Formats: sequence, C-alpha cells, structure tokens
Amino acid sequence: MKTKMLLAIDIGNTNISFGLFEGDKLKADFRLQTNIKSDEYKYEKLLMKELKILSNPVLDGVVIASVVPKLQLCFKNICKRMKAKKVLIVDEKVFTEMPILCDNPKKVGVDRLVNAFAAKEIYGYPAVIVDFGTATTFDVVSRNGEYLGGAILPGINMSANALHRETAKLPFVRITKPAKFIGKNTIDAIKSGVYYGAIGAIKIIFEGISKELHSSILTIGTGGLVNILVKEDKKIFNYINPFLTLEGLRIIYKRYEKNNY
Repeated sequence: MKTKMLLAIDIGNTNISFGLFEGDKLKADFRLQTNIKSDEYKYEKLLMKELKILSNPVLDGVVIASVVPKLQLCFKNICKRMKAKKVLIVDEKVFTEMPILCDNPKKVGVDRLVNAFAAKEIYGYPAVIVDFGTATTFDVVSRNGEYLGGAILPGINMSANALHRETAKLPFVRITKPAKFIGKNTIDAIKSGVYYGAIGAIKIIFEGISKELHSSILTIGTGGLVNILVKEDKKIFNYINPFLTLEGLRIIYKRYEKNNY
C-alpha cells in the first residue's frame, strides 16, 4: 500500500517549486517554469509526468502559496481533480500564531509570510530571512515572534537583465562569483558589480535592521539563487535552507489540519 504524502506548491514569478513530504521529511522536489499563458491542462500533464517519475504517490493533501493569482486557481483545480484529501490555499488569515504588523497584511506576498513563519518555527527569532529569487526579499521577525515587514530589491538576475535591456552595448551575463573585484572586461565588471553589490546590500540591511530592533538577529538565507551568494562569505548567514518556503508550507498545513479537522 502506498504511503499518503503531502504536496507543497510555491508559485513564484519565475518558477513553481514543488515539495513532496512523507511526514516531516522532504522526499523529493522539482520545479516547473512559471507561465501565466500556459493552459491548465498542460500544467496538469507536466505535474502528472513529474509525479509519475516519483512512482505516482497518493496525495493526502496539498498546500499552495502563490504570488500569481491565475496559477493559484489553476493548481487548485488540478489538485482537486487528483482527489487530494484537502487543498489548502495559504493567505494572511492562516498566520494566526504570527501577528502581521504591516500597514496592510493583505498586500504582503504570501511567500514572504511563509518564510517568516518557517524561520520562526524552525530557527527562532528575532530573525531576518533573505529569499534570493526573481526579487531579493528581506523579512523580519521580531523578538516577540511578530512579522514586521522588510525590504525588497532587484534579484541578481533581474539586475543583470536590466543592465542588458536598458543599455545599447552591455551583454546579458549569467551571474557567478567573479574572480576579482576589478573586472578587466565588460562581463567580469558586470559580474563584480552585481555580485558584490548584492553582498554589500545584504550586509548593510542586516546592520540597519539589527540597529532598529536593538538586538542581534538570526540570519537565514533561502531561495533558488542562495548558493551563488553564500560562496562569498558563508558567515553572512547563520542558516542556509534552500527549501525554507516548502518547509513552511508543510508546517502550516499540519498545524491547520490539527486545528480544523
């Protein structure tokens, strides 16, 4: 008899990340490209193909966080057709154990709230979570476990894209750690500027947040591009967890299941 599993889905602007959990263990993960023009049934075929590779697990439940409303509905419909026991759509109302002290909690990206909640539950607080994705986001959990807000800046690939798109001669560059600060050619100069610019931004934002909180902070790095940045200085972060959002979705689902079933 197949073990029933939980499927966590994080729908971002560039990629859709999937995590398949058996109990508390992440057994498998995979990604699909985000495309709001894609047909619902095309996504269903892609998802079924990935799950078939994983021996067609029986889904006890599905939990979805999305910053792309159209695809949120798309995957909700897909998972219902897959006869999951429960499909939980995560929004700001789910975070009853973490007060959201922002001007308008409904306007905060749900992925940011999931990251903050996951960091609070797994690592402790006060904490700052940096998610390296399409944008680079900073999210702050207070010493009382409240979500305070944070900062958003262009992601490293977005920065590289902007340089290419908004200039006549600068090429698109895939950002990796440069050999030196002083680039001897255009490509190395762009790598140095984008890479070390991101490192510098992280350090100064951490410093400013710590001062505003009047406290030392735990720092957690996550997201698809996190491993590129931590090659510079692994001491920037206390913890690195590329799957923090998926882990947070798992915790939210289990907590919700316990309190509502």
